[in-house]
Amino acid sequence: MSWIALIAALVVLLAIDLLVVRGRGGEMSLRAAAIASATWVAVALAFGAVLLFAGERADAEAFLAGYLVEKSLSLDNVFVFLLVFTAFGLPDADRHRLLSYGIVAALALRLVFIVVGAAALAAFGWLAFVFAAFLIWTGWQMLRHRHDHGAEEAMVERVQKRLGRWSLSTGAAALAAIAIVDVIFAVDSVPAILAITNDTFIVFAANAFALLGLRPLFFLVADLVELSTTSRPRSPCCSSSSARRWPRRSSWARSGRSTRCPRSP
Repeated sequence: MSWIALIAALVVLLAIDLLVVRGRGGEMSLRAAAIASATWVAVALAFGAVLLFAGERADAEAFLAGYLVEKSLSLDNVFVFLLVFTAFGLPDADRHRLLSYGIVAALALRLVFIVVGAAALAAFGWLAFVFAAFLIWTGWQMLRHRHDHGAEEAMVERVQKRLGRWSLSTGAAALAAIAIVDVIFAVDSVPAILAITNDTFIVFAANAFALLGLRPLFFLVADLVELSTTSRPRSPCCSSSSARRWPRRSSWARSGRSTRCPRSP
């Protein structure tokens, strides 16, 4: 019964979000994105309060801890989604629609990962040590490469090259890239939250509420990136249209993969 109620609530919330964004023509201003992001956080906290008063305190604590983990990790998703849309040259008007499809696909993929991961932990308890070692290794890699900002762009470039072999439209290729990226991120995020609790309902709920807040978070990050880019002085060789795009980082320029003019410091 709890699963039915959760899925029904998620469907209603996603439908409302779609109607609101569609009413804005598929785009959100910086202010609207900030308000919507705060609203999604409030909705997640309200769900945690329901768990606290209707269930056990441990469930509410596990949900909030898992939600914080997934919310923090979702920032990586947002930046990579922005890179994907820019790499595939997707128009701004189409981004909200593909974000919706991407969120639904991510929910389905995360559910599969969660069910399989929880079942594996229940059957083989020693896998918890494997997950812990994997998380320590990924954390160490992040610390080692904390000043190397080209990993995300390199990942998107590899995905784009692989998808280029398929006969896909631009939108379909971008959606496939988003799904692939989410699978890559799920390999990190699912073991992290399963280390908190192996209750599939709690784990999926934390993932779902974090993912549903991705759309306004995407527009918020995109607007902030655009503001930070356009506020910098530009070289005369740069046109106004190229300056508004997602900026290529210096690692791309050093490797010779970027043909854009350099940005002024």
